[in-house]
Amino acid sequence: MSTPQQFVTPAAPAFLENIDRLGQFLELIPDADRSARASLPESPLAPVLRPSNPDAIDGHGSPAAFALQWYGVMLVTVAETYLQDVLAFAAELDPSLMAKSEASARYEDVIAADSVQDLADELRARWARGFVDDGGPRRWTERLTRMGARFPSELGERMEPLWGARHVVIHRAGTVTRDFARRHRNLGLDAGHELILPRKFWLDVTMDVAVFQRETESYFNTRYQREIQSWFADEDGASEHGAPPA
Repeated sequence: MSTPQQFVTPAAPAFLENIDRLGQFLELIPDADRSARASLPESPLAPVLRPSNPDAIDGHGSPAAFALQWYGVMLVTVAETYLQDVLAFAAELDPSLMAKSEASARYEDVIAADSVQDLADELRARWARGFVDDGGPRRWTERLTRMGARFPSELGERMEPLWGARHVVIHRAGTVTRDFARRHRNLGLDAGHELILPRKFWLDVTMDVAVFQRETESYFNTRYQREIQSWFADEDGASEHGAPPA
C-alpha cells in the first residue's frame, strides 16, 4: 500500500532552500568575540563616503560580527517572505480570510491589470504584506494561534530579538540602541556599542524561525489539505512547486 503524497504550499520550497543555504553560510562564519580588535578593511567606496560621513569608513567592527549581523538580516527576510507568500496563497484558497480586509484596488490598478486574476493576486499580496507589517513574531504567532495554528510556548517572544537586531543593523549600522539594549537586557549589550552576539544566538534564532515555518506550514496544510491538492492538480504543478516524494 503506497503512502499518500504529501504536498507543501508553494511558499515552502523557497524557504526550505534558503534556510538550508543560510545554515551553510553560518557554518562558514567564525564566532564573534566582543574583545576582538580585528577590523574590516577599508571599503572601496571610502573615497565617495568620506566627505559626507567620515565614520562610515573607520573599520567599524570585526569581519565575523559584520557577517553575523547580515546573516540575521537575511534570515528575517527569508522568514517574512515565506509568511507573506503562504498567507497570499491561503487567501487564494479561502477568500474568507480577507473578509475583514480593507484592501481595495485603485482605478489605475484596475486599468493596468492584465486580468481579474492579476488584480486579485495583487490585492492578496497587499493583504498578506499588511499582516506581516502589523507587528513582529509575537504578534504573528498570536494572530495565527487565534486562527487555529499551534506553536511552542514563547516561540514568538524568543524570535523578537532577531527582528530587533535586524532593525539595529539596517537603521543604525550595527550600533546597539538604548531601546534594543533595554528590551533585550538578557543579551548583555550596551547602547552605543557594536551589536556582537555569539554564533549560538544566531543558531538558536534560526532554529526558532524554522520551527515557526514548520508549524505555520503544518497549520495551513491541515486546514486546506483538499484545496491544496486540488490546486496542484489544476496547476499541474506538483513537481514544479516542490511536493516531496512519498
